[in-house]
Amino acid sequence: MLVFTRELTPRLKYILEFIIEEIFDLELQITSDSGQFNESKLPKINYSDQFFNDSFRIKPAKLLFENDISEQDLYVPVWKDMNIMFLTDPESDLPFDPFAASFFMLSRYEEYLIKERDIHGRFDVFDSLAYNNDFLNFPIVDYWIMELEKNLVAKFTELKIRQKKYAFTPTIDVDEPFAFKQKGLLRTIGGILNSNNRKIKGENKIRLKVLFGKMRDPYDTFEMMEEWFKQYHLSPIFFFQVGRYGKFDKNPPAGKGAYRKLISRISENYEIGLHPSYRSNLEPAELKKEITVLQEVTNKPVSRSRQHYLKLKIPDTYRNLIRLGITEDYTMGFAGDTGFRAGTSNPFFFYDLMKEEKTELKIFPFHVMDGTLKEYLRMDQEEAKERIRNLIDRTRQVNGTFTSLWHNSSLNDWGAWQGWLEVYEEMLRLAK
Repeated sequence: MLVFTRELTPRLKYILEFIIEEIFDLELQITSDSGQFNESKLPKINYSDQFFNDSFRIKPAKLLFENDISEQDLYVPVWKDMNIMFLTDPESDLPFDPFAASFFMLSRYEEYLIKERDIHGRFDVFDSLAYNNDFLNFPIVDYWIMELEKNLVAKFTELKIRQKKYAFTPTIDVDEPFAFKQKGLLRTIGGILNSNNRKIKGENKIRLKVLFGKMRDPYDTFEMMEEWFKQYHLSPIFFFQVGRYGKFDKNPPAGKGAYRKLISRISENYEIGLHPSYRSNLEPAELKKEITVLQEVTNKPVSRSRQHYLKLKIPDTYRNLIRLGITEDYTMGFAGDTGFRAGTSNPFFFYDLMKEEKTELKIFPFHVMDGTLKEYLRMDQEEAKERIRNLIDRTRQVNGTFTSLWHNSSLNDWGAWQGWLEVYEEMLRLAK
């Protein structure tokens, strides 16, 4: 595929590589030589204000030729049952600029501009363009790319674009591996007293049974998950939290006891990653320590991560990960709603807008989280199943990768999560 542009910027190169090379699996050639472009017999995209015969024309918006970060006055109408932005003119072969629109979403441009954040310092879903224009639960970037593909193939009948295959990646965050085990004497006594004060029916009885080896810990749902993953032929990723105990970090020490054995066993059979502690966002030195701990327990390099509490501040969080050798991150999603935070179901490389450069950190978006359905959206089980089903169907439609985020602690079918086990198994069945 040959693309003509009057100026090749880092932004334009990044998004062309994503769409043409990574999604279409085509060899990308870029030129600013109008004579070369005119004479070429390759399928051609004219991304300029000039006119050429026998090419597919997209009149460019300004975004990809700017080198600052400024408020974008975006109009987001519906065209062919999908929202579009960065509108062009009737002389273009598409009524909008899919390259600028896709770059805006993938770069998370709007997250650099936000001043107000939620109580955890996160970009709030209610501030997102996708949420406020009702397309958050649609893989909008993938829709734009499919429309571009359809039009290119219609114009250049010899063009062969790779047909991607739908995939499913279940991921598990292990914040607390055990409800009662490996808590230590003081935390155990405190737990007993809190249960009595809160009058939680039967909790202390279960606690004592677990501690005396009469019952499996309610959060120890790992063998059950493993059976399901075998049954449905799935390849999950487990993210383990190994930081110091704190207000938002409740995991036991990972260097000893049952937790160490659990991490070691899971890492022998499945892909794993680090679940960086809440405090590591504010204290990057903690992140380095946690990577070291996980590497020592598993005797394997650590290359994946997902932030605890989805505590993501762009670009700071990603820069910290890159500095310490993390090459894959799975935090791209919202706590407050399901959907496609970056507009896509496909992985993509992080583009640092402040440095104006493509990085080596690959972002793997997730699309639904257990706590989002139950605690943020307050759905019942049937509503949750329907939302999951819609997300899966839309991801299949674009041959993308559907990624779920669940916690071992919400698969116990006990207490607040009673009745939700069937939601997870239904998701595995539908998404496999």
